[in-house]
Amino acid sequence: ILGGDLFHDNKPSLSCITRTTRLFRKYVLGSRPVDIELLSDPAMNFPTHPAPIANFQDPNMNVAMPVFAIHGNHDDPIGGVSAIDTLATAGLVNYFGQTTDVDDIVVRPVLLQKGNTRVALYGLGNVRDERLNRCFSLGKVRFLKPRDDARSWFSVLVLHQNRGTRGQASKCGIEETSLLGFGFDLVIWGNEHEQRMTPVSVGNALEIVQPGSTVMTSLSAAESNPKQCAVLDIQGTAYRLTPHTLRSVRPVVRRTLELWREPNVTKTIDSVDAFLKKVAEDMLVEAEEKIKR
Repeated sequence: ILGGDLFHDNKPSLSCITRTTRLFRKYVLGSRPVDIELLSDPAMNFPTHPAPIANFQDPNMNVAMPVFAIHGNHDDPIGGVSAIDTLATAGLVNYFGQTTDVDDIVVRPVLLQKGNTRVALYGLGNVRDERLNRCFSLGKVRFLKPRDDARSWFSVLVLHQNRGTRGQASKCGIEETSLLGFGFDLVIWGNEHEQRMTPVSVGNALEIVQPGSTVMTSLSAAESNPKQCAVLDIQGTAYRLTPHTLRSVRPVVRRTLELWREPNVTKTIDSVDAFLKKVAEDMLVEAEEKIKR
């Protein structure tokens, strides 16, 4: 499951598209059978696919690992077409979560079943925060339920928005409480770069996990933690989230110093230089230890 911003630009370069396609072909295609079954209407779930089917249903494709992706604010559709459509047209991803009417949003779930476990996967690609806030306040956001007993389904929402508002009167973000009352069991919150892999309960009704970015996007304290992805195991209506540290990401060591608080540092240039050199050497040792892990 990809929670948006697979591409940093909505018009990625040919080189970027080529390398991305190569990676998806390497890890998505294969002879391993897919044990999940799609119970919902693929024409409604994946409206931009060239054929009204999921890629693992295509008899002309050997899909070993189905990928479900929504768009973010960086790779959102332009003129109705997103860069993700390039991969979806090639049969490498299942692109869902598009919104046809941003003033009356209706989200239909992708209904998946494996054995006795049934999952209702909802996707909501990025919508301008102010507009989505207004839709929530006016009751213009609807998440359709499965026709049979909705309580027997494990409901997951994948969305890509700012988490929380920036300022008391700001509408530039979506409050967690806005998602209460829709029957979700788990929310996978995209867009935010900081990783919070430990699920947080909201109103004792749903839990939110924030995977964060898989690469460092800024030299901030929030992004200095090791980057991770996670495996989501669902059994019936219970789940387990297992984080895995990404070893392909360069480790970052960060320090904040206030020289006036250091008792062994005088006001001379030599003293400051020696202190900073020692700090830098310690940081290099710490970085080397992170690489060895």
